[in-house]
Amino acid sequence: MKITKTQLKQIIREELTRALNENAEGYYVKSGSYGAPGFYDPAGNEMPGLDGVGDLTGAELLMATENLPEFANFINKKRLDAFKQRAQEVGRRKGLGLYPDHDYMTRFWATGQEEAWEDLFQLYLQEVLNIPDAQVVEPPQEEDDYGDDEWGF
Repeated sequence: MKITKTQLKQIIREELTRALNENAEGYYVKSGSYGAPGFYDPAGNEMPGLDGVGDLTGAELLMATENLPEFANFINKKRLDAFKQRAQEVGRRKGLGLYPDHDYMTRFWATGQEEAWEDLFQLYLQEVLNIPDAQVVEPPQEEDDYGDDEWGF
């Protein structure tokens, strides 16, 4: 059986991607198409939401961790509480409706912190889900949608 150079490159790329994914062995955060974070288990499945029905969202992660002492290391709690108060005053529903969406979160990261979803996810795994040895790692390498063509582009 003969295979072309392009087919061989594709096979090698797929095997490398698979090997890198197997070596990750940790939970990870990956931004979606609109920048919203997704939270994944070591097998690559999205973590279940607090209700057990949908996927875990940033708002659910905030809600689940905000009363932990370490939360203040990542989020400016004073600003977040003021936001929630204003949201309630304008009639947003209690619960998840009071939390900012991903785009708005840039206003709440603690001083010196860039986006801290990984840190909050680690806190959630260890303190809320009680998985003390859980580690949040870099997301697995993914093959891009474009790949090399026969001209090497």
